[in-house]
Amino acid sequence: MTFSAGRQFIVQGASRGIGFAITKQILARDPDSFVLATCRGIPSQAEALASLQRKNKSRLKLISLDLESETSIETAASEAKAMVHEVDRIINVAGILHEKGLAPEKRISDITPSNFEKVMRVNALGALLVAKWFSPLLTKARPSQFVNISARVGSISDNHLGGWYSYRCSKAALNMITRNLSIELKRKLPKVVCTAIHPGTTDTNLSKPFQRNVRLDRLSTSQETAVKILDVTDKLTCRQNGCFLSTDGVPIPW
Repeated sequence: MTFSAGRQFIVQGASRGIGFAITKQILARDPDSFVLATCRGIPSQAEALASLQRKNKSRLKLISLDLESETSIETAASEAKAMVHEVDRIINVAGILHEKGLAPEKRISDITPSNFEKVMRVNALGALLVAKWFSPLLTKARPSQFVNISARVGSISDNHLGGWYSYRCSKAALNMITRNLSIELKRKLPKVVCTAIHPGTTDTNLSKPFQRNVRLDRLSTSQETAVKILDVTDKLTCRQNGCFLSTDGVPIPW
């Protein structure tokens, strides 16, 4: 898939970690690109992202988007429509693994319905609603992409350890959402490619509590992961529509 300069990107979940690194990398590698970045809460309070926007005033715009609220997502899409036309790539990054009072379950007795519902709402339903409201902004004139950042732990056949019920289920659901989107969006956008990408273990707040057993050579910085994600998505072809891939382009079993 060949992209021209001056592309338009939407990065959903850009205030920190991989999403912020992807936004920063896009701006650095394509001087004619335009990025619309979303974050939860007030964008001006996302310090790193707001600072990046001040340095790229004409090329980076920020809008608020709360994945747990369809009203917020619809409003954000309406704001986006006034800023971007014929978007080349939408990258869904934001997700949840842990927060205060919520952690990956080690066993079934750890299941809490409210926590399970929250993880599913953010990681799966949130991404689906972003597709519902934002996919109409994708260009029909050129190749376009809808990319969901998934995780290898969402693979059913690759699950040999168990545990992490909420997160595993949410990412498996996200993979099915990606597959469905690849079929539906193709009917209106013949050149679209929808993929789920496993970013690999990245040194972010999301993974930090679980890095103890990760080899240093398998732990990437956010910037390294961002480069890999953009490199692999730059090279996607229509044959990879609906696929689940690692950042080296190798398919991951469902």
